[in-house]
Amino acid sequence: MLFGDKKLFAIECELTEWLDGWVFGHILFWLCGNAVGNWEDSTDLKGCLNWLKKFTNEVCNRFEGALEGLDKESVFKLLYDSVMFTEGGDIKEKPKFDDIFSRFHISHLGMSSFEQFDILLIEQPNGEQRCLWRCARNKDVQECYLPREEMQRVAKLCCAWLEAKVNS
Repeated sequence: MLFGDKKLFAIECELTEWLDGWVFGHILFWLCGNAVGNWEDSTDLKGCLNWLKKFTNEVCNRFEGALEGLDKESVFKLLYDSVMFTEGGDIKEKPKFDDIFSRFHISHLGMSSFEQFDILLIEQPNGEQRCLWRCARNKDVQECYLPREEMQRVAKLCCAWLEAKVNS
């Protein structure tokens, strides 16, 4: 099932198996025509539903004035590399903003389907959304600009469908 517009933002989702209270399937984000996620992965869609509901229902301040005008690589360095640990267990850089992980990181929404992707969401002063991501395989940072609350709007559609399916 597809929710949204692949050329802007969409969530593609398919239920494949119900097993002892678990609901498995596939989930993928489409960001400006780019598939983000691993469609071949079978993930816990109840878990995805819980994360997506939290994402749509809880207001989060994703604006940080110091990020305005920065190129995508610099934003990624500030918001991702500054809070992720190295193999030795050290933080690469001292974080420059409060609550970076909870405010800007959204890879958890797709659970294991997004394991190979680092995904960030920031908001502009006008409410426009700027989504940045990179795949672990190539480390090239990509970005997509979306209208105000577009990701939440589409996520709500997916949540309604998933809730009806997992509770049936």
